[in-house]
Amino acid sequence: MYANETRGEYFPPGQNRYINQSTVPKGFRGQALYPDYWSDVNLKICPSDARPGNIGLEDDLQDQFQRIVQQDVVNDGWSRDVRDAFLSHPVSYIYMNHAVRTMSQLCDYMNIDHGLHSLYEIPRFFEGDIQQRGGPAEWEMVLIADWKGDMDIPAGQNRNQGSHYDGTQFPLDDDGSTLPSTYPRLREGIERFFITDINNPGAGAEAQSSIPVMFDFWTTETRDGVAEYLRQDRITGGGAGTTQQFNHVPGGSNVLFMDGHVRFIRYQSEFPVQWLQPGDGYPEAAAGTQAHLVMPLIGGWG
Repeated sequence: MYANETRGEYFPPGQNRYINQSTVPKGFRGQALYPDYWSDVNLKICPSDARPGNIGLEDDLQDQFQRIVQQDVVNDGWSRDVRDAFLSHPVSYIYMNHAVRTMSQLCDYMNIDHGLHSLYEIPRFFEGDIQQRGGPAEWEMVLIADWKGDMDIPAGQNRNQGSHYDGTQFPLDDDGSTLPSTYPRLREGIERFFITDINNPGAGAEAQSSIPVMFDFWTTETRDGVAEYLRQDRITGGGAGTTQQFNHVPGGSNVLFMDGHVRFIRYQSEFPVQWLQPGDGYPEAAAGTQAHLVMPLIGGWG
């Protein structure tokens, strides 16, 4: 619906919310959808989500949001930012508004997204503003980064896939080729960029059916566990830890694809619910070998 009614047939814009500088959550821009296309804030919660990492988001998000709206007596820019941060922060799902097609591209996209935020103006607000306008008491600081167009990777950009911190380079795609220099914004017709056989009339539909838009958050480790893991510089092929988190049992995620179909994907069976292991034939420098470290840092902490 949104794509059909927006100029250029774009999917909803994406937005990063850096809550207390402890996560790099990837979600949709709440105010672009609410309330015309999305009227119940609780839809952000998967019914099977145990929500182990609550940061001030209550069980009834709709009620909490209405209290934030009611407390907004000044209706200024800060109040809009607090409301938008609440709507946009992911709870059970990760949303991607650019086309990625492999685990390595997913990791690259998430970390380049993080790395490029310094190139864009990021509004930030602090505890006093948050509390005055009804935001969650646990929110001490919020930074906002919007992504509205194609994501172009500047020449020479340091692609530190997997850790953000240790400077290790993971510049390759799953098949060993160079990672893309541009991740195009999701929009109707974007699939033509991925069609290799122009004589195949079904190629467009096939491409849309393989491009993920949103999926259940998953990880093999807690956020704090990954931070400790990285501090000790113990990045190995054995995984990040033992604290697997999935909304569904057996482990896996429901994945919404661009053509509108949803499919459950078991953990470690296929993109985008896996991390690549070099012993399975993937190159050591493939960014997707670090997915088990990337996922805990990009969302699902509501």
